[in-house]
Amino acid sequence: KQHGSIVPTPRLPRLLFVSALFWTGRREPDPYHATLYIHYSDDNPDGSGVCMTSKKAGLSAEWLGAFLGSEKNKANNIDAPSSSMAQSSQTAFRGGWNRDTGCPVHAFSLVVCRHPDTRLWLAVNENKGRGWWLPGGFVECGDDHFDTAIKETKEEAGVDVVLKGVLRVENNMTAFGGRQRVVFYAEPADLKQKPKDTPDKESQGAKWMSLEELREKGKLKPPKGLRGMELLDWANYLDRGGTIYPLEMLATEETPVPIP
Repeated sequence: KQHGSIVPTPRLPRLLFVSALFWTGRREPDPYHATLYIHYSDDNPDGSGVCMTSKKAGLSAEWLGAFLGSEKNKANNIDAPSSSMAQSSQTAFRGGWNRDTGCPVHAFSLVVCRHPDTRLWLAVNENKGRGWWLPGGFVECGDDHFDTAIKETKEEAGVDVVLKGVLRVENNMTAFGGRQRVVFYAEPADLKQKPKDTPDKESQGAKWMSLEELREKGKLKPPKGLRGMELLDWANYLDRGGTIYPLEMLATEETPVPIP
């Protein structure tokens, strides 16, 4: 009913949509307008599924697929999240995640790519009129941050890149889950390779832009302007000699500690 708490529900109609406001754990109210989905699934007869989406929270309506079952997903053309995601999202709205359930985390890789000769920056013209942004995307099952950075840059910008370093690792943890972004610095593998100029499902195309071009687009709203300020901010940072950290900064628990 409030603060993410859900009262146990009897067998519900197929789907109930509720427009809701919820608050974070901060002292002052921080309203997020959201859509709450409550769904009883035949695949889960022990209880109804709960899923909330919010543009500000960065969640997707595709989360709904976690509560519909794989066959229903196919019938409705919905890509189902993993079962662990479904369980974690249900748990989050019944009091938060814990050690038993684990924390549901969305991981993303972003790529700041600069041409070493021209000093231009690689910008992607996003689909759906969202404006210009840097290459990047969600880390899919089976991939890691490195794989995703290289793959998304190729798919969205049509450019093969070599990852040169890490600019920052961003990690947000809340009662509703986690969100992690790794921002890489990269350079093109082939200095003569041109960005793609044919629209497809990944993007409308890409372009090498000067810092001044990015600043001008930063004054405009999408679709002609920037989707977000990350590319411009990182371009300014690097133009002023900002630090690029070694790729070894991003390691697994199994990676041996380096010898000085």
